[in-house]
Amino acid sequence: MHHSTHFLMDEYGETLGELWGALASVKHYPRPIPRNDGTPEAKRARRGVVHTGYVHSAGIQVSSSNPEDRNHSSPGGSEGSTGYTETKPTQELPAEDNALHLINRVLRHLLYYTQPLNASPVLDLRQKCRMVSQISELKKQFVAVDDGGLILRVEGGVSTGPHIAIALLEAKRRLVVDDNKPRISDECLAQMTCEAILARAIPAEEQLGNERTIVLNATSHYVCFLEFNVTKAYMRRLMAGQLPSESLKVTATHWFDLSAVEGRRGVLNNIRGLLGMAMDRQPQQDVISDSEGVED
Repeated sequence: MHHSTHFLMDEYGETLGELWGALASVKHYPRPIPRNDGTPEAKRARRGVVHTGYVHSAGIQVSSSNPEDRNHSSPGGSEGSTGYTETKPTQELPAEDNALHLINRVLRHLLYYTQPLNASPVLDLRQKCRMVSQISELKKQFVAVDDGGLILRVEGGVSTGPHIAIALLEAKRRLVVDDNKPRISDECLAQMTCEAILARAIPAEEQLGNERTIVLNATSHYVCFLEFNVTKAYMRRLMAGQLPSESLKVTATHWFDLSAVEGRRGVLNNIRGLLGMAMDRQPQQDVISDSEGVED
């Protein structure tokens, strides 16, 4: 049974009820019709386009311990097999806005219960942001728009200091699957890399100063944390219109499934790590973690 958000909020409290409601909205989209041959359908003008390696997220079987699924077993089937995607009309796919709504509800709940009341400074959510950087030597302007993020905000009184950027948020509609395991597409990684680089180009007083950019990638009900190590030397050469001589190092966790207890625990551990990094305002050895647990 699909309970209303109003019912869930009354049953579990405001923030947790909204979280369960958002999770249900993402998971209860119509499943694709199973195909036996795995052959993509012919392309037609302005219809769904087949992308090799993309799979409708609803076709991936995952365990769930949220209240929506307690009395239901996971259906079996061959949906989510590697190498093809079902062609679906756009209106039947889980909207990117739904994935963004879910991760925002998750972050809101975790930030509220992992920080003392009336804390200052406080780790807080921000709205989506448009970042622009002009490289005069190349006569080029680079633009990136994220889906929100986490900032360190000073509460109480009038603060003249800027908010400190802690992490960016990027939400996507479709999950890429290889060998029955989710992965980040090259296109999505390129987009997040651009965002990470431009985030290092903002004024120094709005950064932690540890040469890191953290990006939360939310796709359907899965979350992955990425850490981009964008050094000062890399930024100097780039802003001078030169090709950086060093590679840009990226570290990523595995995908955390928000419908499973261990997945939610993994997200919680990483948010705690970000909170500690923000409060210390110093580089941490391990900002992101693949640790899992069994707590709700």
